[in-house]
Formats: sequence, structure tokens, C-alpha cells
Amino acid sequence: MKKEKIRLPITLKLWKNKKLVNHSVCTKKTQILIRARSIKWDKAYLKVSYCEGLWNDSDHYTLEGLEKALKAYFEDNLIGYAFGGQDGL
Repeated sequence: MKKEKIRLPITLKLWKNKKLVNHSVCTKKTQILIRARSIKWDKAYLKVSYCEGLWNDSDHYTLEGLEKALKAYFEDNLIGYAFGGQDGL
């Protein structure tokens, strides 16, 4: 059985020298990573909204930390929990 693609709103805000330089909302992880890699920043805010009242968010100061959080926010167990599946936490 083919795994269904999940499209969730992902918000990325990037700051450089305490000034907001980018605010993006996408549904694809790759687009978020492309922006994070192409813009110089020293602080990032990442938010993934699963449904009304349920989200994960965090601040990051390195690209590696941002990438790890983005991967963790889309783990199968977490997605299952967010959508009431059997694979919940």
C-alpha cells in the first residue's frame, strides 16, 4: 500500500541581527529547507500545525537543529497521534 503524503502548514521565520528577513508558510518540507539554506540568518522559528490547537514549534540557531526538528515533527508516531491513528504516542 502506498503511503499517503501529508500536507501540513509549516511556518518558517528567519531573523538576522534581530531583524525579520523571511516569513514563509509552505506545505512542503523541501521548500522550507531550501529557504533556510539560501538565506543568511542567525535565528529561526519553525512551526508545524497539525490541526486546530495542536502544533509543534521551536527556535533554532543552527541549520542542523532546524533540520532535526523538521524531521522529528513529521515522525510517523506523531502524525498518527495528531490524526487519531493507531500509531499515536
